[in-house]
Amino acid sequence: MPRDMRLRAWKVIRTRTVQHEDKTILAQHLRNQERYFLEMERFAKQAQAYIDEDKASIEAARIQDEYRRRRQAEERALRDKLKDARLEALEKEITLEEAQQFVRENIPHNARSGFREWFKKEYGGDLSCLMAAAKEFIALQGEKPAKDIKDKVIARPFGTDIPIENFNSVHAMMQETGTGNDADARQFRLAVKDQGVAIWPDDDPRKNSQTALDGRRWEVLLPHLRPVDAELDDYVPEKRKGRRAAYGALSRPDQKAFSDSVYDNCYGQGVVTGARSRRRCEAAHLVEHCKDGVDHWSNGLWLSIDIHRLFDANQCAINPETLCVHFTPDVLAEDEDLKGLEGQSIAMTKKPINAAFLWARWEVFTSGD
Repeated sequence: MPRDMRLRAWKVIRTRTVQHEDKTILAQHLRNQERYFLEMERFAKQAQAYIDEDKASIEAARIQDEYRRRRQAEERALRDKLKDARLEALEKEITLEEAQQFVRENIPHNARSGFREWFKKEYGGDLSCLMAAAKEFIALQGEKPAKDIKDKVIARPFGTDIPIENFNSVHAMMQETGTGNDADARQFRLAVKDQGVAIWPDDDPRKNSQTALDGRRWEVLLPHLRPVDAELDDYVPEKRKGRRAAYGALSRPDQKAFSDSVYDNCYGQGVVTGARSRRRCEAAHLVEHCKDGVDHWSNGLWLSIDIHRLFDANQCAINPETLCVHFTPDVLAEDEDLKGLEGQSIAMTKKPINAAFLWARWEVFTSGD
């Protein structure tokens, strides 16, 4: 907008034009000239203040944004650091577990105390070096001959009534019976140590199971599967004990002792299925308690609960001569998993049961009644 028009619009200046020598001259009649310039100065200062305020706001926003970005970067770095620390700790834990498993599988139990002392001396007990230390220890020790691996065991041919024999080690058992060689003994002892009871050669831990050199299957056990003070009493009471209460039920004060003694005599495993959990098994009378069967280990077997029910229902019986378990055809037809147990010998017991106690049930079973 031209200057004269701006001045007219502001209503602070009166103007008129005159012609002089072919030129238009603007004649200004200023009113309140001082106030005009003061207002202009105030407007300029106010505008500059607004500009300065905007600059300050922009700078503050920039500083705040920079601080936020810096804080986010620090938080990300901290999260990454914590994540890396967790992953490192997890990796160390996995490595330690693998090393411990390696030690359990490759260093014999009777050599581990020596390994621990050597590990503390050579590596200062640094668990991060456990795997390397175990491999070095094994290399230093060399592969011990099987005859030097001492774990006393008891054994007899599986499914027979041959008395059990005591051996100083699995190697001694295999050498004296002629059923295996040094390599067989070294591998099979691992199964015996792990399970407590193992069948040779069925439980050979190698992928390609070996054949027993004598052509027989052997049942091998650790000799201390029960407390050493829990001796089995050979005395057999003449008749069952108990007293009848006023309401007609018969109390059985020896039931727990009977159950514990049968459990000990059967090495804590079901003699048919091999189950070891006490919740899955219970003591079964060979001659029923209601038929004057005695509460004595020689009159009992440790059976899985389902086998015990079949045994009491005469749908399962044990041959007194062979000690092999048999099931009725209808039971085998209904439950095919029992076919794998049909005709198998029961597991070895610490002391032989009284096979004569099996005859009554066997006669009922074979008669089909």
